[in-house]
Amino acid sequence: MKTAKDVLKLIKDQDVKYVDLRFTDPRGKWQHVTFDVGMVDEDMFAEGTAVVASGRLQDDVFVGDEVLAKHDETYMPREVKAALDKGSAAAAYGR
Repeated sequence: MKTAKDVLKLIKDQDVKYVDLRFTDPRGKWQHVTFDVGMVDEDMFAEGTAVVASGRLQDDVFVGDEVLAKHDETYMPREVKAALDKGSAAAAYGR
């Protein structure tokens, strides 16, 4: 496979359900994260692509539960978003 399109075609042809990506963290330690195939797109394979994800360490392996932001998106913690949304709602209702 030479391109992201090749990988995506294989995923479709083989009816893949999950994709496991392996990478090194900033300290140089090998990690991996498993994604539901619905979260995999061509942008995911771009060189230098980063992601903000939530998950947990399981036997020294990061198991991702949710992608919070891709490399080209702005990440905002849920708590901050909730506070801003609450403030917007309060402002809208004159509170």
